[in-house]
Amino acid sequence: MITIVGELNPYGARPEYALYPDPPGCAGHRLMKILGLSEEEYLALGRVNLCVRKWSGLAARNAAVQLFFGAGEGDAFVMLGRKVAAAFYVTGDPLPPFSVCTIHGVTFASLPHPSGRCRAWNATDAVAHAREVLRIVTLRASPSSAPTSRARRQ
Repeated sequence: MITIVGELNPYGARPEYALYPDPPGCAGHRLMKILGLSEEEYLALGRVNLCVRKWSGLAARNAAVQLFFGAGEGDAFVMLGRKVAAAFYVTGDPLPPFSVCTIHGVTFASLPHPSGRCRAWNATDAVAHAREVLRIVTLRASPSSAPTSRARRQ
């Protein structure tokens, strides 16, 4: 399964609203557009936040460890932002943006946070890099978890 991992949802703790693509302009909506996915394709991906209402490095680290130990071979995590990548700490250092690695059969990918404040998305090739990351993650993920995305076909 491919799971997108974010920081937190300031609007509430309900898991089904993690990185939800509504209202337009929110982080989930921006990410859906960046990745070139329809709403149906985007919502078919797993989505989770590491914290509830307020960021805590310790809580995020504990949630990341639980996600990792609950993952199976062929699962993938797309980590959004430096804080999330640092919580997973998969390579001894946070994975740089637009990177992909596999550890014990679990794929980890890092993208910049999709907030409107993140300047990394201003680079001319940022969207292309993000779609390439999704393509690589989709190829490495188990077949049952791969979305049928336009991003993969482009």
